[in-house]
Amino acid sequence: MATRYLRPAPGRIIAMQGDAGMPNHDVAVIGGGPCGISVAMRAASRGLKVVLFERSRLGGARHLAETVPLRVLGRLAAMAALGSRRDQGVRWEGVAVEWAGIRRALDDAQAAVAETYSLARLQKLGITVVRASAHFTAHDRIEAGGQFHDFRKAVVAIGTTPVIPDIPGLAGCSWLTPDRLLALAEQPRHLLILGGDAQAVELAQAFARLGSQVSIITDRPNILNSAEPEIRLQLRDRLRADGVVFHENTTVTDIIGGSVGVGLRTSDGARIEGTHLVLAAGTVPDLQPLDLRAAGVEAPEAECGPGDSWKSTPNSRIWMLGPRWRVGDSQAEPWLAGTGPMNIGRLAASWSPKATEQRGMRVRMVRSDPALLQFGQTEAEARAGGPPPRVIRLSYSEGHTGTDFNPLFLKVIQDSRGAVAGVSLLRQEAWRDQAILEHLLATGTATPTQVGAALEVPLLLDAEEA
Repeated sequence: MATRYLRPAPGRIIAMQGDAGMPNHDVAVIGGGPCGISVAMRAASRGLKVVLFERSRLGGARHLAETVPLRVLGRLAAMAALGSRRDQGVRWEGVAVEWAGIRRALDDAQAAVAETYSLARLQKLGITVVRASAHFTAHDRIEAGGQFHDFRKAVVAIGTTPVIPDIPGLAGCSWLTPDRLLALAEQPRHLLILGGDAQAVELAQAFARLGSQVSIITDRPNILNSAEPEIRLQLRDRLRADGVVFHENTTVTDIIGGSVGVGLRTSDGARIEGTHLVLAAGTVPDLQPLDLRAAGVEAPEAECGPGDSWKSTPNSRIWMLGPRWRVGDSQAEPWLAGTGPMNIGRLAASWSPKATEQRGMRVRMVRSDPALLQFGQTEAEARAGGPPPRVIRLSYSEGHTGTDFNPLFLKVIQDSRGAVAGVSLLRQEAWRDQAILEHLLATGTATPTQVGAALEVPLLLDAEEA
């Protein structure tokens, strides 16, 4: 007797304890954060039957608790920094920071964004939502809340948890993760931030501009160690001007009590003190509950480094979204790198009939001021991977005033075929250029002249070529 598959009506919510039916789906998405929901919405808009699994909060618990409030805090901090300037001929008097007002702004932003990812909106699009933890039971089957779900394609877009370093004395002191820092009722006086990647930089600049003392401590030689050196140095100079103190290439040997809160002892015998300790050394994906082996996929290891990437897996039905997956010993190549809207759209489009495969580039972003946006390879990566590339650099101040409000640094890596292999951009609100660059670079044949035209900069007129 043939098995009968039960299909829920569009927008049906499957409860934690359901019947023994087995819905059939074109696309199954594990993870209800912004990227998982974006994939689900794009696929549903193309007429595909989509099921979305989320065990916690729609919109992503970490996204709502960290990413959203940090972006708002950065905007408010930029306003405070502009108001405190005294060297441009315009004086702003009486600029003050009221933490209670900032706290309300962060809470309001979280509530507004949560509404964007509401259950009602997903139901209206015909997406089946399963509020339960999901795991694979076969190469084409997922179990969640007592029900089995067959799928044609699956996307793993799970959340991450903070990395907790193994430092003597950490268990005996009070420390914060970024989400807990952003939920404080009172403004911290002196932050000690362990970590040197994007999130650490964004937190440091925002709190420094709002009047907190901030120290960044990292055991790497530089902050943003994988970024282009020219951009990294310029961004570090800007943060120093904002009052951030850097302790690079510094190893913390133990954590001790401090006169004002917490103290760190370093390998060179120095002592660094502050009121609050923040762990911002990166995150790791929570893979264990997925039971990937049941789907024929070796548990991936997450490489250290910024940026997200799409990876195919040994199971051609399953795609993974996460921090630069390395999938066992397989030779699976990245198909779409980056989580921007263009790449998510292409991923969803690839599951439609007569779809053609397109490749994108890995995207890295630091929402600082100025912001860092990086696509594809850096110069060091390009030189290590093949023939010497052509490197084009451009540095100037944007606008007609010639002030230092809008510095721009652009670096373009061109491969031996003449196509752009990497773009690094330091620019105020550089994230606004992400979509147009994704669209341009998706073909793999973009030229430096086209990049310059897309960014509205005279790339070939006064650029320096290496």
